[in-house]
Amino acid sequence: SCPENTEAVVAGGDAALLVLAEVANAAASFLQEEGWEVAYDEDTERPIFVDEKSGMSQSAPPALERSRGDWVVGVMIEALTLIQPLDVDEQTHEPRWPVRVLRHVVCRSPSEAPDSNDTPTSLSVLDIAVEEGGFDERTRVLVRGAWRGSQGDVEGEMDPNEKPGTALDSWRDATVFAALVLGLAADSKVKPKRVLVLGLRCGAVPAFLKRFLPSVAVDVVEESAAVVSAARDFFRADFTEE
Repeated sequence: SCPENTEAVVAGGDAALLVLAEVANAAASFLQEEGWEVAYDEDTERPIFVDEKSGMSQSAPPALERSRGDWVVGVMIEALTLIQPLDVDEQTHEPRWPVRVLRHVVCRSPSEAPDSNDTPTSLSVLDIAVEEGGFDERTRVLVRGAWRGSQGDVEGEMDPNEKPGTALDSWRDATVFAALVLGLAADSKVKPKRVLVLGLRCGAVPAFLKRFLPSVAVDVVEESAAVVSAARDFFRADFTEE
């Protein structure tokens, strides 16, 4: 890691700006091909997308024919709204970015044999700002592989301002818990003493189980050390490793 404002950090920032400029140019070209242009809303001080035929504008990126089935194009267009802070904290002067990367690591699957064909993947923790919310309002997500935009699938999500176990913020987690509840309701004689969860992800499901079923022991099987580390460091997952 590099301290802030070192020569390496400045050089990296310059390179990132050049890449973003090229991405923005390509995205603007895709939009123009389908009758859209990017403008600047003076009231919100944010980029907006304008339909050249109707003159109607919107803050959300439009769904282009080119981006159907191609998430990369969708992310390129959304990037036009991500390169400018939403606002700045008046006390700390820290910018509030639409998306902030807290951790990004490249990791392999458990098989590390020399002849393995396993493809390296990545694991990321990001904070997605609530655009109309306060400075500290955000959703924290765990992403395996490439981030596919704000509407893309994630491994897990939670509100970092809430105590773990307070709520299930993703449909996937809510579905897992609902399936368990329905299974228990189908047979009132079943009184489980232990529950096995396959996959830790952000730790939301185990935390929710422990809060609402305190008498039930929760065991979790997770094969990725990177996931375990991310859950503990960024999602406040509390567990004992064995």
